[in-house]
Amino acid sequence: MTVIKKSVAIIASAETVFNFHTNPQNLLKITPSFVKVKLESYTQAGLGQEIKLSIKSMGLPERKSHIRFFEYDFPFRLSDMQLKGPFKSMKQIREFVFDGKQTIMTDTFIYELPFGIIGRVVDMLFFRRITENMFDYRQQRTKELIENGDS
Repeated sequence: MTVIKKSVAIIASAETVFNFHTNPQNLLKITPSFVKVKLESYTQAGLGQEIKLSIKSMGLPERKSHIRFFEYDFPFRLSDMQLKGPFKSMKQIREFVFDGKQTIMTDTFIYELPFGIIGRVVDMLFFRRITENMFDYRQQRTKELIENGDS
């Protein structure tokens, strides 16, 4: 398992930042251009919300992903996991802490690539670095969109 943990300070309430992440349309706004994402379907926001995506990146064929929110503690914690998709396993936890002026949003992304030792080598050589860069981008875009009122 690989764990990537990153935080960003956003000048907004925890409720605003939490709600931003419950709208699947916002995923399209915060995904870097080297990853093409299409929303196939999604259910209403809340515990058990499911999202189905098509993802194309790194010159690989399009892959389907199906995720479900298994934790929905408004406005403090929001977690989802892959039910079906490109990872052997994948879980994302978002925590929101408001300090009176800003919300510190912490993303914890826990995943394992398929293919055993080959997947671990691919992760070590480049996948982890690409994923860390993607989360840096996603957090900065989230901050920009929310602080500029474009969410």
